[in-house]
Amino acid sequence: MSTNKSSGTNQYYKDWFDWWLDDVQPSEADKLQLQQVHSQHLAAAKPIEQAADDYQPKYLTLNLSLPKPSLSNLSKSNFNSLNLQKLVSSKFGKAALAVCASLLIISVGYGLVGRHGVGVVAPPETAASKALATAGGSAISVSRTYASFKPVAPIGKPQLANYAAGQTTYDGLHDMYTYDDTFQGAPLTVSQHAVTSQYTSATDAVTKIAAQIGATNKIQLTNGTAYLKTDPVSNAQDIILSVRGILLYVDSKTSHSPADWQVYLVGLQ
Repeated sequence: MSTNKSSGTNQYYKDWFDWWLDDVQPSEADKLQLQQVHSQHLAAAKPIEQAADDYQPKYLTLNLSLPKPSLSNLSKSNFNSLNLQKLVSSKFGKAALAVCASLLIISVGYGLVGRHGVGVVAPPETAASKALATAGGSAISVSRTYASFKPVAPIGKPQLANYAAGQTTYDGLHDMYTYDDTFQGAPLTVSQHAVTSQYTSATDAVTKIAAQIGATNKIQLTNGTAYLKTDPVSNAQDIILSVRGILLYVDSKTSHSPADWQVYLVGLQ
């Protein structure tokens, strides 16, 4: 690259010198002066050409010290140049705002479920729980935040009736309240629902739902009768009863005797 440039410069001087000698016919003194200039130029260009030929690329290291960015370094004109009103009013802006609002609502909803144990949560999917849900009627048009009734819980465990996070759930579309508990070291789930107008009383509802799910083993309680069903293969048990006029369904994966169940069920209030 540098060699070509120097060679071009030399050729220029040579051509100019030849032209001068051929057409202008300078004096002998001028010729001598031009020859000296030409020789001096060639002598000065030789080290440059040699340096270009001998050049070998080398790696360079640059140490840069940049200021830490901060809000104070930002130009206010950059913000002033943004037309926020136009951006928000555009179709893209409206769509973005709608998406952000939806995500915010969903986040808040999940936060409430995690903190208070309330929200739309599906009840246990078993034959008995489906029957209990059917007994409560179809889903309502607007989801509730809290049950329309005061939930039932065992004596000494009031948190199970007060939407305790991690232990209770509430299905606001079906007005179904559920809590998790243990009995004799085994886990169980209790779902509850208010009696609907399709039954004449809580006793009527318990009797008909028990027949529907095949719970025929009776457990006598202080204020009514509970009906027990035991799966002959898995030994899982379903119980239907009512407390304070509220329908209750107990789902246990562990089998207990009717006498043991009577102790637990009498303690519900």
